[in-house]
Amino acid sequence: MIKNMIKVATIAAGTLFGSCGSNSFQRAEDYMSDKAQKELIDVVGPKYNEKYNGSTLEYVTAQSKLDSVAHRDVFIATQAANDSSKVAEFNKIAKKGRITDLYQTEEKLISTNVSTRAFKDITNKANNSRYYEYIQYATDSINYRKFFEKHNLLNEKTVSQLNKVCKQIKPL
Repeated sequence: MIKNMIKVATIAAGTLFGSCGSNSFQRAEDYMSDKAQKELIDVVGPKYNEKYNGSTLEYVTAQSKLDSVAHRDVFIATQAANDSSKVAEFNKIAKKGRITDLYQTEEKLISTNVSTRAFKDITNKANNSRYYEYIQYATDSINYRKFFEKHNLLNEKTVSQLNKVCKQIKPL
């Protein structure tokens, strides 16, 4: 029981603390540097190039897709990746939490059943130029964490991998 609480606290800390990169396009490029260019374009969109200044919603969508790719990389390293029902459930997470309208940003975070204290901490931490990307990141982190918890996948190795990818993809 205490081990699980420590694991959850460790992942939550990865969600709330640390920093990385400028915008989701750049973080995606950095995180996916060893992946196929086509996969990067699937995340950031076909209009992306180093000089493109995307809209806020394009950055948020790219953040959501980057969160999915990063958590997928951790998921694939577990035995659960061989279970088709768990793969199907995992694949639904991104769609469930993706912000498609900036007016629904906080609603998506609230839908994770986040506590009032955590909601306040997340929105205060996000209070900068990357607000929407950060809320998307936090929403996804909570949803994926719940998936890993539900299927008892939070061992020391998985927590370490999650912390590593969170540092790489986190806005701010």
